[in-house]
Amino acid sequence: MNDFEKFENELSDLYNNYVLKFRILSYLEKELEGHFRNQREKVQEVSRQYMQTINSQLTEQDQQRFNRQLQDQNDDIGLQSDEDEEDDSDDDEYTSI
Repeated sequence: MNDFEKFENELSDLYNNYVLKFRILSYLEKELEGHFRNQREKVQEVSRQYMQTINSQLTEQDQQRFNRQLQDQNDDIGLQSDEDEEDDSDDDEYTSI
């Protein structure tokens, strides 16, 4: 019986050691998962901010391009109106003669 008790105590010690290491390993795995989740969230936040910055820059560029197009169209309309007025004044001169 003495050998049996000796092996039983040794087995109990090994099992307790195993349980302790298993609990520590489980804790560390959960901590690592939390760390990865935090890192992934940070990367997603930075990506989201970057995309917002790009979108706002594109929006500003599009707005400037649109304003230039409107200005160009207005300039073209203004030139055509001035030319039409000159043509009309020329016509008035010939009709008065």
